[in-house]
Amino acid sequence: MRVKRGKIFKSIFGLGLIFAFCLFTFAFFSFPKVSAHRFYTSLTRIDYNAGEKNIEITIQVFTHDLVEVLEKINKKPLELEKSGESDKLILSYLEEKFVLQDKNGQNRKLKWVGKEFKTDSTFIYVEIPSEEGIEKNKL
Repeated sequence: MRVKRGKIFKSIFGLGLIFAFCLFTFAFFSFPKVSAHRFYTSLTRIDYNAGEKNIEITIQVFTHDLVEVLEKINKKPLELEKSGESDKLILSYLEEKFVLQDKNGQNRKLKWVGKEFKTDSTFIYVEIPSEEGIEKNKL
């Protein structure tokens, strides 16, 4: 009994497609879900206002990243624009993660100024009273 080459090719090709489909399905359901991204960025500007003797800090973050971290800390859903507690949560998070020290190595206390939403970014405004300026502080 003789099998034609075309039939062998079709059956090998068909088996290859089935194998590839099974492999893809196995890989898709076996590996843990990958998050959308692992890198988080922010932009921070620090200025010294000599007239008011304040260090003025503006931090720009992506709103969805900020909400994600605050929900993880708070262990419940959060709507930044509507939640009255969001300012306290953001300030608490910043006091832990954004530390400015004076010349003696003491952490400077952040004072909440406010926040502003623009498209997909949140601008956070805080300040630190400072008589001696910004040069002798370290981040």
